[in-house]
Amino acid sequence: MSQSPDGSYLGAGRGAILEAVEAQRHEVMRLAGEDIRRVEDRRERDLRRLDDVAGSLALGESKAETSPPSSTGAPARPERPNGKRRRKGKRQSASQKALESREAVLRLLQEADGPRASGEIRRPLGLTEHTTTNALKKLIAEGAVEKRGTGAHTRYLAARSSGARLGAAQLKTDTIQGKILMILDDRGSASLNELAQALRIPAERVREECAALIAEGEIRMSTAGGAPIYVRMRAAA
Repeated sequence: MSQSPDGSYLGAGRGAILEAVEAQRHEVMRLAGEDIRRVEDRRERDLRRLDDVAGSLALGESKAETSPPSSTGAPARPERPNGKRRRKGKRQSASQKALESREAVLRLLQEADGPRASGEIRRPLGLTEHTTTNALKKLIAEGAVEKRGTGAHTRYLAARSSGARLGAAQLKTDTIQGKILMILDDRGSASLNELAQALRIPAERVREECAALIAEGEIRMSTAGGAPIYVRMRAAA
């Protein structure tokens, strides 16, 4: 190994230079790797965004192909029921729900081994306090349920003949007679024309079904303002 005039070794200087070069090489590779990762991440984001755009366009074309054109050639808009029809739908749905709640309450009381408080009826069935109270009032008016006690000591139990008093027609909510009973339970009373309009069937058919319900003791004829109407029969408590 050669020695410089001041006595230092040239080999030691070369080693330091090589180490510095190697460290610089690693730093260049590290920075280049970071740049490559940033470019790849940006590429993936751009590709995903383009795929989302292409998917949205394809979905829009599919909907346009399946939608029937209107008579004017413009894309058909979904038909919406008018406000009056929508209210009728809600009324019928609420009536059916109320009937189902009454049936559930009565069934629970019939299977119970003794009188039950309102909370003991409501909680197992998952009903609200308002729904349970209305169901019990209806069932008491029909003679299907008996009320005992007052205040916090109030209890309810099924009447001995509760199954018969409900009537088979009331339980068949998918029949015309069952729907008539639901409407009368909801409105309190209705004329022949009102029932025909609500059910969307001829008035003569409604008259026949009402006659059968009258024979079964489910409804009766009455008058309101001199006009004949149908009302629900209420059994004596």
